[in-house]
Amino acid sequence: METDTDTDKFKVSFKLRGKEGRNHFVISAPPQLIQELITLRKISLNWQKHNIREHFDIKRCFKCQDFGHIQTNCKRKNVYCVYCGNSHPSSTCRNNRAQCLNCSEANRNRRVKYDINHFASDNKCPVYQQMVQRYKDSLTYE
Repeated sequence: METDTDTDKFKVSFKLRGKEGRNHFVISAPPQLIQELITLRKISLNWQKHNIREHFDIKRCFKCQDFGHIQTNCKRKNVYCVYCGNSHPSSTCRNNRAQCLNCSEANRNRRVKYDINHFASDNKCPVYQQMVQRYKDSLTYE
């Protein structure tokens, strides 16, 4: 980003809280500028270096833990726990063992062998990673 006019081409969409008091800013920009930013991997703003990476807003329902919709649009009758995958609210979970409902269902329905020993909210979840890849494949930065 060489000129001041480049910063006029993007806007902050929203802010995410990070670890250790850090904030992450999600920006919107024209496709060509996004491609340039991704290639740069870092940007200097106000004399500070900032890391650049893509953000994928994959919706996850807090009722059933499935991807692609939110709780207000959920068609399932039961509430499922984000931690253990059982049918109870996450706030009341007493299980000590993490079990991802999405990976368990994928193993059963699609005959895959995903590791289920993680929360449904884990960014490393294979089903979540599949959703991210599907979204990436639909993008064009032209």
